[in-house]
Amino acid sequence: MSRTAPFLALLLALAPQPGRTAQDQEKPARIAPTGTEVVLDFVVRDPKGRLILDLQAEEVAVYEDGVLQEIEAFRLRTASAGDEETHGASTGPSAGPVDVEQGAVVALVFDQLGPETGRAAIGAARKWVARPSIAGRQVAVFRIDQGLEVLQDFTDDEVTLRDALDGVLAAQPASSRFEYDRERVRVLRDQLFQPEVSSTMPGAPAPFQSFDPATGPGEQDVESRLGAMELAMLQATEALERDQQGLATTNALLALVNGLGALPGRKAVVFFSYGLMLPGRDLEALRTIVSEANRKGVSFYAADGAGRKDDMLRRATAPGLGKLARDTGGALISGTGEFSAGLRRVEEDLGTHYVLSYTPASEAWDGGYRRVELEVHRDGLDVQGRRGYFAVRTPAPTPILEHEAPVLAGLWQAPGATEIPLRLRALQFPDASGDTTVAIVADLPIGGPTLRVAEGDESTWTQDFTVLALVRNEEARIVHKSSRRYVLSWGQESLDEVEVRRVLFEREALLPPGRYTIEVLVRDAQSGGMGADRASLVLQPTEDDDLRVSSLMVVGYAEPRPSGNPSPLLHEGVLYYPNLGDPVSRNEGQPLAFLFTLRPGARALAAATVELLRDDRSVLQSSIALPAPDSSGQMRVVSGLQLEKLEAGPYVLRLYVNNAHGFQTRSTSFTLGR
Repeated sequence: MSRTAPFLALLLALAPQPGRTAQDQEKPARIAPTGTEVVLDFVVRDPKGRLILDLQAEEVAVYEDGVLQEIEAFRLRTASAGDEETHGASTGPSAGPVDVEQGAVVALVFDQLGPETGRAAIGAARKWVARPSIAGRQVAVFRIDQGLEVLQDFTDDEVTLRDALDGVLAAQPASSRFEYDRERVRVLRDQLFQPEVSSTMPGAPAPFQSFDPATGPGEQDVESRLGAMELAMLQATEALERDQQGLATTNALLALVNGLGALPGRKAVVFFSYGLMLPGRDLEALRTIVSEANRKGVSFYAADGAGRKDDMLRRATAPGLGKLARDTGGALISGTGEFSAGLRRVEEDLGTHYVLSYTPASEAWDGGYRRVELEVHRDGLDVQGRRGYFAVRTPAPTPILEHEAPVLAGLWQAPGATEIPLRLRALQFPDASGDTTVAIVADLPIGGPTLRVAEGDESTWTQDFTVLALVRNEEARIVHKSSRRYVLSWGQESLDEVEVRRVLFEREALLPPGRYTIEVLVRDAQSGGMGADRASLVLQPTEDDDLRVSSLMVVGYAEPRPSGNPSPLLHEGVLYYPNLGDPVSRNEGQPLAFLFTLRPGARALAAATVELLRDDRSVLQSSIALPAPDSSGQMRVVSGLQLEKLEAGPYVLRLYVNNAHGFQTRSTSFTLGR
């Protein structure tokens, strides 16, 4: 992702202006992630499309799941510079003169449009950026191919934006950026949270000022807001690529929303697309986008390139684009001929809108989706407002997916739940960046989650459960979240397998030195039952020339994996999983397989040996042939020991690695079966 100087103008525009106190700053128009307050922004128009500016608080009602809520604050915000006239009434703690918007953030997103529709969209956008705008407007240009591609960071420069728009159709298909994005995440994280760490990435900017990520960077810390936005987008992209393979468009939109959430105030995404006709599970992804957009103050204006004849900007009830626009407080722009008028409407909505807040009457933060409805008690008016969110108190660094919400809610409701047995192993592997990749592996019996007869088919049994991994730092803040939902079906003849088979879950987190708690949770969607396991990790700081040794892992299971993203558990086309406590077999000819990784550092390695101990007594030793370092400077070793002549029982496997400076050891325990 590029980092261009014009993007700084966006952050400068959103920083406090001279003469305005912190209390005067705009309260972010979003649904608060802690669940203590909901802040809604909305637009009201008459039948001719004109903005209504004299609405009174008593004319507005807000409902959650049909229950009337008590409005605590209400006001109109306008972009009319210097206008201090109060439009309408204000109540509660926010009472006072109308706030003046300091900037309008608009992201133009082009989703794989054809030549004709693309030319129409780009032509409308070029005319729009050339028009006079409200004060502080900043625009960025994005393209969706295999993922989210930034063609132009936020800027107010017309020439730069027109050049970027010209490049939308000419842009080449995106290639894999996994390694670059992963390195960029590390650099941004170091700059934001560890300003004393200098970056080795060519062309990297100076470190940002430090800030507390729980509250965000300081209002005047322009560079930190820039970095926080980019970091949030990259983290979401990586997590979503692993969690929702194949949903390129929805993943790209979630990553964008996650990044925009680092900026204050109301934001708009103008999404040029042929449509989002999303069946089945993909509809869950759409509701996730809506929830995250509403939490982070992002409204979607869906520009329907297919040219459907819906009444322009009436947010029709059609699925996909219409729902995305309607439920985030935006609007549907239907038909290529209406693109220009729709873009003007976007800017009007950003510049003038109402904001209200309330504390939800319901205290059941169970992860369910709460429907939000706004009513205006005046005939003939059209209301654009946000329509819902997931009821989750737990803040997370990446978007909360629909199947994750009940699991996160379970952390509050039953943090020590043990209905479903779960086993966790967290393994450390040195990363080429100098940080540590933590492999998080867990398993559970397939028979743990509920089996139910499928609706309409008594010969089929179904299961639906989610496994979720969290990493918390010393302050108990979540710094990594990943998950997988399992929807399984079993025929009557396969039910015996359920009793003996297990589900394997594997994810990775790239972490800097520090103390961490790893949590893996499972939740049964059919019964609500949960299980959890936890582990603690201490990741020590190292120098570039230090010898670094990974965890020593006894292999429990292996499967072919000829391609995919790099993994510390992957070696020569095979993915190895750790033994999670099952007895190791002594079958003839089947060795005890183990895996570890070395980064030799500046000093040559002298030797590596393994030793098997029983009751602190050495029973077997073997030297290990070390391969040459790979292109990243690492040595990955998969080897084994023959066990046929050993007695059953508990053992310790210990690794010794020597260089001229000394040696390091790693140990792991296992049980040898009878």
